[in-house]
Amino acid sequence: MLFFEWTPYVYGAFYRDSIVMLKVDTNKYLALDPDTSKYMRFILNTAFSFDGNVYSAEGVVNSPIKEDNTSWETDNTIIFSKLNDCINTFLKEGLIEIASSELRKNRVAVPKQNTGLAVQEWFPKSHGVPLDKVLMMKGLYYLYKAHSAIKRHNIEGIVQLLQKFSYKAQPGHHSMEHSKLMSRAMDQACTFYPRKTLCLPYAAALTIMHFAHGYDCDFIIGVQSIPFHSHAWVEVNNNVLTDNEELKEKMAYILRINHSGIY
Repeated sequence: MLFFEWTPYVYGAFYRDSIVMLKVDTNKYLALDPDTSKYMRFILNTAFSFDGNVYSAEGVVNSPIKEDNTSWETDNTIIFSKLNDCINTFLKEGLIEIASSELRKNRVAVPKQNTGLAVQEWFPKSHGVPLDKVLMMKGLYYLYKAHSAIKRHNIEGIVQLLQKFSYKAQPGHHSMEHSKLMSRAMDQACTFYPRKTLCLPYAAALTIMHFAHGYDCDFIIGVQSIPFHSHAWVEVNNNVLTDNEELKEKMAYILRINHSGIY
């Protein structure tokens, strides 16, 4: 039996009948059309045999089901020749690879709602919180670490950086009061940092600050396909920190990192 999974640098999400993929090593997003998305979902959830020339489906191992318990599939017709073409193309493009076992990395995130968000310019907003100048100075350092990681290794650099700090976080250790103080300090650090800070380095630096102080949190990159939009933010105990609370309802979590690992 053969099983396919995402390659180590690829993460996937499902939004309005299409799969959106993020390649963290190149910072590139790729959206498949609905029909091709159907084949990708089938490939990621099916066992195959291979005779040296063609792949034959042996059965669905994990049927993809949305949170409302309805199948993703609107058209269950899988054409054998196209299935093999898709497998070969996905392998060639480095989107999937043969998994070592049935326990494979084949997660495809789905949003709770498919309504989407109106795309607006992001800016941090931790209003009415006192400023801790020591935390602000640390924030400048963490911003430097985040910007440097992105410059050297794209989003994969952020993944590696957060994994490096994640061991310091205590599982389940949350404090919204301290999180707001750290957010306020990071907001102020952004005003002094010599480069413009967008959502990705901001969320990464704020996550590092939480981990470094022993607090647990979630670093998230979410996507939507119509209109296409990606955004990074931080959640503490399932609450969006200093950002739009609708993010967790209307965007698909294509990448999520906390003390436990990557999802």
